[in-house]
Amino acid sequence: MLLELNTIFKYALALLVVMAPAIWILFSYGPKQTNRKTEQWFESLEKPSYTPSKELFSFLWLLTYAIMGIAGFMVFEYLRIYKFSAVSALTVFTVKYVLGISLFPIFFGLKDLTLSGFLISALLPMIFWTMVEFYKLSTTSLILMLPYAAWIGFLTVLTFDLIELNPDQIDEENRRTNKTLNKSQRLPNAKPPIISQMV
Repeated sequence: MLLELNTIFKYALALLVVMAPAIWILFSYGPKQTNRKTEQWFESLEKPSYTPSKELFSFLWLLTYAIMGIAGFMVFEYLRIYKFSAVSALTVFTVKYVLGISLFPIFFGLKDLTLSGFLISALLPMIFWTMVEFYKLSTTSLILMLPYAAWIGFLTVLTFDLIELNPDQIDEENRRTNKTLNKSQRLPNAKPPIISQMV
């Protein structure tokens, strides 16, 4: 009985570690927690017919992260037996995790479809790499990663459909990027006010 409680506690702790940042990101940048300006921006986008509702989006986001947290903990348990393989798998998992939770801040925070497309394109191979590393230690952990892989695959298709359906938004992002680059290129040539008065 004590062993079962200890196992439950460990799984609960693992879920907390994985879910806490995901929940914070969701409630800070998620589709249901956007400010009025961001909400207007999102509503103005042309969307494919299969775009999920805000409620379904949030539910699937949390569900896949919960399952992924269990998979990560199962691999963590192998640290004592297969230290090198477990460290390698958890390192890839961590990089993938950071990329994953960055999606909402970039999409809803920066309102940048292009950058979101690049990010999710980098995330997919990291997911498959993670699954390969997990498979070396536990087939179950690999299977538990499948819902998250499917969810991100769906989001990848959705993101690139949004890019295709919103060329005006992409043009605006390009103008914003060019403006920032031009501004940064002019800065080194600018003279401080005191020096410019002395010259």
